[in-house]
Amino acid sequence: MRKYILLMIPFIFSCKKENIVAKVGKRFIYERDIKDMQKIELAYGTYRSEEEALLLLIQKFIDLEIADMMGINLTEGDIAREEKRILNETKSPETLSKVYSSLSNRKRYREIYVKPILARRLIEKKFYFDSLNYQKEPYLEVKKKLKILKEKRSDTEDSLYFHFKPGDTVVTYQYLKSLISNRITSDKDTIEGIFEDKFGYYALQIMRKNKDFEIRGFHIQKKNFYDLYLKIIEKIQIFVYNKNIKSKILKKIRNTYWEGIIK
Repeated sequence: MRKYILLMIPFIFSCKKENIVAKVGKRFIYERDIKDMQKIELAYGTYRSEEEALLLLIQKFIDLEIADMMGINLTEGDIAREEKRILNETKSPETLSKVYSSLSNRKRYREIYVKPILARRLIEKKFYFDSLNYQKEPYLEVKKKLKILKEKRSDTEDSLYFHFKPGDTVVTYQYLKSLISNRITSDKDTIEGIFEDKFGYYALQIMRKNKDFEIRGFHIQKKNFYDLYLKIIEKIQIFVYNKNIKSKILKKIRNTYWEGIIK
């Protein structure tokens, strides 16, 4: 019996050390997560209270849950590559170095800092560039617009229609030229097709004019990620177990959308 009690002691201390503060979907948030989030925010020059740090963590954990729902598997290799991307693209290497130094080790840095960033980037990428599922309706609409262009019909009454000629200084025209510049591989005088960026589809008819282009077409806006986000978080159960932090959070989110989400 005494031997059994001695074996249980490390387990008891472990549970105490890893106190669960909240749960987002199937993921638990521990006290150390809150402390690490406070350290990360301090590295950026901002002090966050426990409840503020928890609210940030809840949003990051929601992104991880959404990634699971979308079938996005965040492998160790993906996370390692994202760590390199962040390092290469950061505009503030000093701040990033402070973030890294504030956490206990590289594994922790990847788990609490890098992984949520990767999750948000990939779920937005899948949402905005999946024309078969999340952007199905806008994509079907832009295909209809392309058909109008191919039939040589003009639809100047359509508010989505545009027509630019060489010499135009409109910002949209300059943007469209940059959008198509690396994607035109044909030498044809007239090119028709669907182009896209993160937020929209473009049905374009592109006519070569010497070294420039005449462009007519339609712009179809893609669905907004946050409309989907708000629908999904209604399905994710979020509980705060720490009574002290919970009372402070409930005061902060009073009369906001989150009031009905966090329990």
